Amino acid sequence: MRAVVHVPARNEAEPLARQTAVAPPAPSLSLLVWLAAAVWAALFAWLAVTRHLAGGSHAEDLGFTEQVMWNALRGHWFRTSIYQGADWNTEVDLGHLVRSDSLLAFHVEPMLLVLAPLLAFGGGAALLLVCQAIAVAVGAFPAYRLGRATAGQIAGVAVALAYLLSPLGQWAVLDDFHTTTLAAPLLLLAIERLYVARAPRQAVLAAVSALAAREDVAFAVAGIGLVVALAPPPAASRRLGLAILGAGLAWAAICGLVIGAYSGGVPPLGGRYQEALAQPPTSLVVLLARPSVRDYLATLLGSGGWLALVSPLALVPALPSLALNVLSSSPWMASGKAHYSALVLPFVAVGAAAGLRRVQPHGPRAVRAAAAGLVASASLVYLAEGAGPLAADYAPATITDHARLAEGMAESLPAAARVSASSALVPRVDHRPTVYQFPAIGDADVIFLDVTATPAPTSAGDTYLRVRDLLLHGGWAVARAEDGLLLLARSDDASPTDPDRLPASFFAFARDDTATSRTAPIASFRDGDLELLDARYLPSPDAAIEPDGPRSILRTWWRTRRPVPAGTRLAIVFDLRDGGQLRAWDVATLWWNPPERWATAHTVRVDIPNVPVRQVAAWRVEIDPEDTTVTVSVKR
Repeated sequence: MRAVVHVPARNEAEPLARQTAVAPPAPSLSLLVWLAAAVWAALFAWLAVTRHLAGGSHAEDLGFTEQVMWNALRGHWFRTSIYQGADWNTEVDLGHLVRSDSLLAFHVEPMLLVLAPLLAFGGGAALLLVCQAIAVAVGAFPAYRLGRATAGQIAGVAVALAYLLSPLGQWAVLDDFHTTTLAAPLLLLAIERLYVARAPRQAVLAAVSALAAREDVAFAVAGIGLVVALAPPPAASRRLGLAILGAGLAWAAICGLVIGAYSGGVPPLGGRYQEALAQPPTSLVVLLARPSVRDYLATLLGSGGWLALVSPLALVPALPSLALNVLSSSPWMASGKAHYSALVLPFVAVGAAAGLRRVQPHGPRAVRAAAAGLVASASLVYLAEGAGPLAADYAPATITDHARLAEGMAESLPAAARVSASSALVPRVDHRPTVYQFPAIGDADVIFLDVTATPAPTSAGDTYLRVRDLLLHGGWAVARAEDGLLLLARSDDASPTDPDRLPASFFAFARDDTATSRTAPIASFRDGDLELLDARYLPSPDAAIEPDGPRSILRTWWRTRRPVPAGTRLAIVFDLRDGGQLRAWDVATLWWNPPERWATAHTVRVDIPNVPVRQVAAWRVEIDPEDTTVTVSVKR
């Protein structure tokens, strides 16, 4: 792995003290790395925790991860109830799983057992998210030492800054909590211990620790072993590389057997690769030509990959994760976003350091120029794809009164209660043996829903119809209904309830008499009986984001002059810049409070969630059955 980083052996001609690799660090430069890492950790820990508290975390994956840890403290290792009784569509054929009650049917993550005591000391999701951000930020130090060892102090700072500026790590820490994200700095540390500190035992310890994160880390560790076997560092041997390679492959095999046994031989995420396997090589070409894949590769290049191209051996350990991403039908994986590039980031940093080593023979000026180019390219991809301030995907969450109300209602639930909850509420109630993700109900004592949050894995309309059916058939009592939050308690004595007559407090999310100062409507329908008073784009308070960027809310205010006929349906049609259309009609407000029930002369608020505002060229209103269409222009 001399092409990756190179530290001269002690018996080389030039005295060690004169080698750039061991020159004492300039205090101001090393301090810069410490400061940058501290700021990064504080910023992204704050963003992650705020997102969680605002309702932006979900059952998949923070909810079931935290429940697994909570159960582990009580001797029930890897147990989760999230998928039990599920009848909704996912990428996994849940009906054929042998053990849907075990995480081992999906992933092998021994590291969760090590982290579980954090919950015992009063920690929760917020503490996990803070630890995750700190762990990724700490990876800047081995990145710095790798760069410094190859081409001097300035190169070390450049590699560390590129590592922190890369969107890959930022996407990971803002995507709930994943042990693979914790593996990234450990892998970087393993390489630094091998090639800079010349401490093979410490390197092996770091690699083994990384293996405990998740099964896919095994291929990255095997890749490190292969590179070490091909280019062993001064303090190691080819046999060490082969041992690391063998350990990685052996762990991959063990994990495969465990997952196979618990899943019943059903590949948990195999559905993501059906398209790739359909008609190769044609399907592979189509997948690799997707714009999301091209943008992903551009991000990798800007993060330091362009330097790694002159030392490609450094990227070998990243190839398995990279291939799984770009060949997947999942938009998140194909774009490398969320946590899916956590195992790619460390090797991009190593490759950047190796590339700077190749520049060093051309003199200090060339190294400084290459280092400046590295920071410049990383800054550009940060602005284009990053998730921090000034970056295109910067979407800080806002903790609203609604979020605080949801937290208070969650805390009021009995600790022993079995709960079925909306995806966004599961992380608030997962410290219990039994939690289901609605619409799975099972033997739940309580159903806890937020109709204003994402309805995934079902839809807003399906949620309404299922709740309507439950209430009409009896056996469920409305325990509390406020601002779109609904708490149903199982009760054999509960008589049927009319779902359209929920307490007025439940509909607070759809009523807002003071939100607009406009006196004249911006559009009217049905001969003036229905008026659109105002509309504006607002950031999603839960920091909702998709692979193509943050999502916004289109908030609209309406008023009726006279009652509208039953069955009147309202839809917003967005014309996208790429020529496509997005028709939003399956909206919570329009199910729970349809236009036919709007009180005359009162203002009604209808929020259209998940709007890709960057891609919207124009939008219009459609009213059915009248088939009236009015195009509306709204300033962003």
